[in-house]
Amino acid sequence: MPPKQQFNVYLPSELVRCLKHTATEQNRLSTFVEIALQRYFEAGSRADGEDR
Repeated sequence: MPPKQQFNVYLPSELVRCLKHTATEQNRLSTFVEIALQRYFEAGSRADGEDR
């Protein structure tokens, strides 16, 4: 497994609350975000809904 590094982001407080709650139920927050981002990039879509 490649080494990991810290990356800070700013999110709306409601999204942070939902994320913490969901990640606590399923696994660690870092792992949850890592999986979500991997799936996002594997899907090849952008936040605006257009393909890359």
